[in-house]
Amino acid sequence: MSYVAISAAFINDVKGKLRQMRNKEVSAIPSLDYKISNTRTDLIGWAWGKHLHLMEQMPAKWCQKISSTTLRVDKADRQLRMSVDIVPPLVTPPGESPSGNLSVSADDPEIRPFVDHEQTLYEIRQRWDKVDEQIVSFFKKCKSVNEALKLWPQIEMYIPSQYIDRVNEKKERSSGGPSEAAEALKKLDTDHLTTAAVISRMSGQE
Repeated sequence: MSYVAISAAFINDVKGKLRQMRNKEVSAIPSLDYKISNTRTDLIGWAWGKHLHLMEQMPAKWCQKISSTTLRVDKADRQLRMSVDIVPPLVTPPGESPSGNLSVSADDPEIRPFVDHEQTLYEIRQRWDKVDEQIVSFFKKCKSVNEALKLWPQIEMYIPSQYIDRVNEKKERSSGGPSEAAEALKKLDTDHLTTAAVISRMSGQE
């Protein structure tokens, strides 16, 4: 095997591969049309505000329309903001645009699918943030790509193929004794990291 150093270029390429794996899993999640009905009373009340009592009297030709808005969902752990289309576009008072975001409940039947979809994407991002941090940190503790593979062979899943090819070129020269990477490996959640890579692979062809 050939000796391959842990360089800045290598770390950047690993980060690129991690992004590709993350994006592959995200893209495998079925898309969802974020649309709400223009007949929602909370939407109408938000759009017309203090002019709500004039809604039935206002000539249509005086009014304007909005075809999208941003929803705000307050959850126990965080706040969600989601852009949605209004179908069909909502008639609103002339000369004024609704202010702020429309606040809706996470349990609203029309909104719940959006919240569930956002939660799925959030969990994927959180998991991959942890993967990114641990993988990059581990590599930075290693003296070489060779050492990383020797200590934890499964990490090959996160190494760009060109570096694996270089490692396999010829017999490796001695790179010295064990480094602090062996201690760093003990701190990694290797099951979590391996699972993340497997999920990414199952999400589509590489």
